[in-house]
Amino acid sequence: MRPDQTERDGWADESDAGEFDPRMILDFLRRRKLVILLVSLPLLLPASIVPFLLSSYFEATATVVIRTPPKVMEFGADFMPGAAGEGRSPGWMASSNSEDALITLVLSDAVLGRVVDQLPPGGEAPRSMLESAKSALLGSNAPLTADQERASHVNALRSVVSVTLEGGGNYLQITAAGGSGGSATFLANAVADAYVKYEEDQREEASRRAVGWLNQQVYELREQIARKEQTLGEIVATNSLSISALEETGRATSSPALDDLESELQSARIGLMSAQARLASLGRQEVAPPSGSGADPESAGIRAQYDLATTELESARLRFTPTHPEVRRLEGVVANLGGRLGSDASRPRRVLTESEQAEYQRLLSEESQQQARVKVLEKSRSDLISSMPMGPKAEAVGRYRRLANELEIDKQILEVLMTRRNETLITAATKEVGADVLDYAIAPTKPAGPNRKKFLIAGFALALGLGFGLAFALELIDRRLRDPQAIAALLGTTSLGMVPRVEGRKAPPERQAVDAPGSAAGESYRNVRTSLLFAMRAAKLQVLLVTSAVAGEGKTTTCVNLAGAFGRMGRRVVLVDADMRRPRVHRVLHRSASPGLSEILQGKARVEEAVARPDRTEFDFIAAGAVPENPSELLGSAAFAQLVSDLRDEYDLIMIDSAVLLAVPDALLLAADADGTLLVHKPGSVDRHALRRIREDLVRARARVLGIVFNQVDPGSSLHYPTYMYSPYTQAESRDDGSTPSGS
Repeated sequence: MRPDQTERDGWADESDAGEFDPRMILDFLRRRKLVILLVSLPLLLPASIVPFLLSSYFEATATVVIRTPPKVMEFGADFMPGAAGEGRSPGWMASSNSEDALITLVLSDAVLGRVVDQLPPGGEAPRSMLESAKSALLGSNAPLTADQERASHVNALRSVVSVTLEGGGNYLQITAAGGSGGSATFLANAVADAYVKYEEDQREEASRRAVGWLNQQVYELREQIARKEQTLGEIVATNSLSISALEETGRATSSPALDDLESELQSARIGLMSAQARLASLGRQEVAPPSGSGADPESAGIRAQYDLATTELESARLRFTPTHPEVRRLEGVVANLGGRLGSDASRPRRVLTESEQAEYQRLLSEESQQQARVKVLEKSRSDLISSMPMGPKAEAVGRYRRLANELEIDKQILEVLMTRRNETLITAATKEVGADVLDYAIAPTKPAGPNRKKFLIAGFALALGLGFGLAFALELIDRRLRDPQAIAALLGTTSLGMVPRVEGRKAPPERQAVDAPGSAAGESYRNVRTSLLFAMRAAKLQVLLVTSAVAGEGKTTTCVNLAGAFGRMGRRVVLVDADMRRPRVHRVLHRSASPGLSEILQGKARVEEAVARPDRTEFDFIAAGAVPENPSELLGSAAFAQLVSDLRDEYDLIMIDSAVLLAVPDALLLAADADGTLLVHKPGSVDRHALRRIREDLVRARARVLGIVFNQVDPGSSLHYPTYMYSPYTQAESRDDGSTPSGS
């Protein structure tokens, strides 16, 4: 096609597609409402019933205040003036994520196990609630051992308890859920008390371990001091050294380098003791079996005797010398009980938290580094003293000097240990708590849930969402076009009018333009007639072909109504049924099919014999005749061209009803010779690929397409059939004609 042929043949640019209209959404809902209802309604019923079948539950909250715990076994500049390093003040938690660590501790087996152990037996509310939760978690009622039963109850309790940290980490909110207000209150208060008691026990245990370690260090350091004092006396006596000679030798051997080295050694030994002290307070990462959960009663009794004897031995070592009979007796008792316990003798009583485990590993590394540092400094100090000139009896004087310096450091460290031990004993005696219950939970008067309104909204939203989702999926799969403006743009033509679906049936659809002129359909056909008259004025239009894409779109109905509309204007009109494959016009007009077009083209009848005027019409009609074997050949023959030429002399307008475009080539043969082609289309009847094919076929046939008429448009769609098309003028005309407008 030449560039200027597009406008001359009536084609428009495909880019003229209509813009998005919000009414498309309403049109989509209207068309897919059946799918939405069929999917959503069956789901709405259970969604509205299930929330009322859910059991109610109550929630109660207890508040625990977190207090700062005392310092435990830390050494530094605040205990030893002049020592290198800073004093450390550990907080209640060493982890960077202390809030999560504390919440994990409250929900640990060590805390919740205490609650489970104190639950009332039998069918009391808290235990029965945990039994139900346990069954839901395990999914069966299989028999369990005592340890498994306890562990399952702990897990069930953990599933109904939640912990949050408020007030910048100073307050714990412990919330428990239960089937009744009493059970929820009991569990919340029990967990709060269990955590507070756990903190108290851990502090007492840490203090006990700290005091035990300090006692052991004081005992060993006293023995070491006594041995060094005895050795110093032996050196003086053996070598006949005088105090004045030793003082003179000491002044000769003193130097700033040696003083600095001794100060550094003193700091290193204090740092080593600090790491060992904290390790002693933490204990090891092993756990003794809890009492009452499978532990041997005899072993538990021996363990208690061992702990008591160890405490008495530590106290005796501080009061008496190592050779005192009481010390010897208690050492024998501890050794005997330890042998009966075996590996359990040194087993600790608690589990280290995640943060404490990290600190434990750090302290082990620090202890190893400090030990290596002390050894290096001791060797450096010894080498420095040995290299100094000391005169006669130099070896004895040097040995005396080294022992004297070590003895001085030991005495200073002993003083630090005694001070720290006394402070630890005072702290343990005051029983300063690290946590305390601020507010106990009270029994709630109303259930906390379930939130039935929320469940109802969620259920309804889910049901409607599935319905809308399926409808939208079907819409995406459906490739058919329903927007008249988009269809006209895709076909490259213009819309000549929209004919609504006839609903009243006061008159047959084929006679709306004649029998119901005031109806919406009748006015629509007259609008199409007006558009065609403008086309006839612009160019000669005597032969009008009417066709459609597929069957059922209403091309025959449109032909009959337009023929009647032109006939009422006084035009000489003849309607030729050229659909010789599925002829239908004769049935609409209640006429015989023969003789008709096929007989004329085959020479079996004359035109005068086939032309007839149906009853109550103002146009002539030529039926299709008997269905031939070669309709395409007949329509493309010279006989048909001659027939059209003859009819041009007799009539002002020749309307040809042809076969559909997508099925057979008959309409394309007729479109090539017709003065104009009118497309009739029902929105949504074919997909966009079929519409593109129709346009390509008509372009190849060099057909002059006048426009498209949209038939059977849903009058309920304000998008496709605007409300302004319902006019008071049509209603008035309807009343004047004595008929009722269809669809108004």
